Amino acid sequence: MAYTMQQSVEDGGHIDISKTKEVIEAGFKCPAYVTAGVQEILSDIEVEGQSYQGRLWDMLLMAKIEIKRMQREQDHFGVFHVLFAEQTKKQLSVKLRKVKLFVSLSGYIGFLFMLPEEY
Repeated sequence: MAYTMQQSVEDGGHIDISKTKEVIEAGFKCPAYVTAGVQEILSDIEVEGQSYQGRLWDMLLMAKIEIKRMQREQDHFGVFHVLFAEQTKKQLSVKLRKVKLFVSLSGYIGFLFMLPEEY
C-alpha cells in the first residue's frame, strides 16, 4: 500500500497551500504543497513588516520563474532561491537569508516545494 499525499497532509508532513489567496492569485492551476520544513521557514517571522502571506508570495513568484524554465526544458524538477529578512543574533539589525528551495511537478500530486535536505 502506497503512502499518499493526503495521508502525508493528515500526518503534518506536507501542507496543502492550494486554496490560499497567494497560490490562486499567482495562477497555479493544480494542487500545491509545501513540506513541514518550508512551512516552518514561511511561518518563522522575526522581523517587523514580514508576514506568512508575504513570504509565501515571494516563494511563489520565484518558483514561477523556475517553473517556466522547467516547462521550456520539459523538466519536472527545479531549484530556485528566495531571500527572507531575519534578525541577526544581536537583534540589532536585519540580514537577508538566502533559502534554496526545490520544486517538483508530478501529474499525480501537483507542485511540491521542499528544502534540499527534505528531498
